[in-house]
Amino acid sequence: MLCVFVLGLVTADPLFWEDRVNDLVFDWSALQRPYYDPWVFTYSDSFLFNTKYVFNFGVNIPEVCGAQNAAAIEVVEILADTFEECDILGRHEMHSFSVLDSEYPQLGLQITYSGGDLCIERSSATKQGITFVLECSQTEGPWEVIESTLDYCHVFLSKKTQAGCGFKNSKSIGLVWWLVVGLVAGAFVYLALGILYNLYRGKRGNEVIPNYYFWTRLTYEKL
Repeated sequence: MLCVFVLGLVTADPLFWEDRVNDLVFDWSALQRPYYDPWVFTYSDSFLFNTKYVFNFGVNIPEVCGAQNAAAIEVVEILADTFEECDILGRHEMHSFSVLDSEYPQLGLQITYSGGDLCIERSSATKQGITFVLECSQTEGPWEVIESTLDYCHVFLSKKTQAGCGFKNSKSIGLVWWLVVGLVAGAFVYLALGILYNLYRGKRGNEVIPNYYFWTRLTYEKL
């Protein structure tokens, strides 16, 4: 049994990411499954071999690899027989997030876990890792292996999901909204007090508008 782990201790991993560059928030909490019922995805690339990935988001999976906890396992099966061995692929404290395309950040999100066990790739030792590619979609799709480096030292799993759709940061929207409200309120107060003052001074018609001639001259200059 070959095991590969990807997330972290219970509640140790964030389930959302605030992309301040693109002013988007990504929330994949809907992908978190119960502790004893993690994701199970089987990938078959030959008649003899099956590779099973078991993982979760935000919590560990029940299995322990090398007396260590992590959050995903990779099980290699040969003719339905399973090897009782495991390797850690990624650790919860070594994660990173990024959008799939910097020019089109709405396309989706990728979550990478690194710091796994040693792996031989192109005759050199490297750390194992895994990347979850969440493609923005209003309909949920199955998990797929979209890319693996030589010797499978780094695995890429892809899924079409709403969790890959970022939404505008409500904090930024709230700030802009209050700025607009403040400007409108300030203009209203300026206009109301100015009209009352001009009426008190005996002005009538257009002249009751505060600084009427200034705004008229400014308008003609712009035109």
